[in-house]
Amino acid sequence: MSSIKRKPQAVAAVEQALLRCVRSRGVISRGELSQELDLVQSTIGVYVDRLVREGYLKETCPAERGLGRPPLLVELNAKKGRFIGIDFHARQLKAVAVDFAQQPLNRVEHELSEPVTAAGVIDVLLQSVDELIGEHPDDVLGIGVGTPGLVDSDRGIGLSYSFIPDWRDIPVADLIRNRWNIPVWLEHNIRSWALAEYWFGQGRGLQHFVCLCVRSGIAAGMMVGGQLFRGTANLAGEIGQWRVPLTATNGSAVGTDEPVPVSVEDLSSLTALIRSAVERISRGESSVLSRHGSALGVAALLDGVRAQDPLAIDLVERAAEIHAWMIHQLDCVLNPQRIMVAGPLTEASYYWERLQDTCRNYRVPHFVTRVCRSELGTFGGALGAAALAVSQWKPQR
Repeated sequence: MSSIKRKPQAVAAVEQALLRCVRSRGVISRGELSQELDLVQSTIGVYVDRLVREGYLKETCPAERGLGRPPLLVELNAKKGRFIGIDFHARQLKAVAVDFAQQPLNRVEHELSEPVTAAGVIDVLLQSVDELIGEHPDDVLGIGVGTPGLVDSDRGIGLSYSFIPDWRDIPVADLIRNRWNIPVWLEHNIRSWALAEYWFGQGRGLQHFVCLCVRSGIAAGMMVGGQLFRGTANLAGEIGQWRVPLTATNGSAVGTDEPVPVSVEDLSSLTALIRSAVERISRGESSVLSRHGSALGVAALLDGVRAQDPLAIDLVERAAEIHAWMIHQLDCVLNPQRIMVAGPLTEASYYWERLQDTCRNYRVPHFVTRVCRSELGTFGGALGAAALAVSQWKPQR
């Protein structure tokens, strides 16, 4: 059946798949698209010609390769529209605008004021979208939001997040759509980061990988068979709730002498590290970190490591050991092609070296060579949220 006779929804679905294929390849011929999508070349030609006429694709001539006329290639038209990606956690919000070819255009970032509340986050989120949209909203095709905690992606709702106590059933997607009438998609922010690795980073060209991200909390984004793995109740990747081995405890249960296991997030997230530093200083432990008082943050902690401060080194060293243990468990369960580690701690060479040394101690063949640092920088999550919008968007038919 000719694609012209297909129902509009089916046409849009094929065009979405075609555009994704072009995104993954950069430039590609009609013949290669026919093979990739398992459609006859004449049908592919109909779709490509329409997308070229409408400006989503453009044709380009390849370099001469011997005798005969080389086939025309197609690529994305970067000027066709923009996408916006937003990523936040309990400390800050970052947002980025990308063009139709997913190249970054501009970006904004905001620290979240203490105490962080749901209303405050929404205000900053809407302000950031407004800054990126500017005076010409008509070319914005979609907005992706990477949300921490539990997420209902289908309804676009942030369900809960332990580090923002009143973050409960927040209709994030509707709040944005109601203001700008632009399609909005919601995803867990670390799964969004995994999407960024898939399209831009060290997951490019891979089908199976894990992105472990350590920020206010700890979570993992997993790509399985080239698709985000969400689990049956959209809870996959909440590994910050893993209970550590019984030797690591947080006091005793009330009325008993039994130790109470704590989660890896309780011990080795950025929130936990800062809290532990403040507590130890309050008990009289000497540290250069004491000069920051209640304003102690991650940047100061990493500066302390670089200054060889014993307290800062001890905290970061213990975190690296816990994270290496987590990486080992993920590798045993999933056996991915690669495991990326993301978050501010990876900027400290001491942390990274300690993590690698601990990984080596597990003596798993080729294990360490498959563990790498994310190279996307602090806007990796925002880029992933933009990639979420790009991957979900399809032409309206």
